[in-house]
Amino acid sequence: MKLTQINGLIGELKAIELFISNGWDVSKPINQTDYDLHIQKEKKSYLIQCKYRTMGARGTVEIKNKRTKNFSKTVIVREYQPYDERINYFTIYVPCVDKIYVVPYRLFKHKSSLTLRLIKSLNRQKKDVLYANRFHNPKWLYRTGSTH
Repeated sequence: MKLTQINGLIGELKAIELFISNGWDVSKPINQTDYDLHIQKEKKSYLIQCKYRTMGARGTVEIKNKRTKNFSKTVIVREYQPYDERINYFTIYVPCVDKIYVVPYRLFKHKSSLTLRLIKSLNRQKKDVLYANRFHNPKWLYRTGSTH
């Protein structure tokens, strides 16, 4: 098993732990699909794509809106389906801070990637910056019977 596959499994296991510890039922698809997990609690149901990302030198984590498959020297790259058809959330596990961030897929609308900032920028930029803490422990994760 390759290191990237091991890291992917670690990201999935961390997400499973997060959801189960907050009362969600978690299932994993048997066949290959665009999502890694299906979570359900009461009448709420979401499809989750799990990621494992390391922090870059500038204190950021990049999340790409595409899946890469390597079939014996033939590389296939494709974007995920629009958020309203398939995936609802990305979970991003960042090992250096040992946190999971739950990012709504709708933020990817018309974008091929997003960058989350884990530490403040040196130039103190605030406009158009997605701080990772905004996606740590979202309220909908803990609530039951309410919309988010």
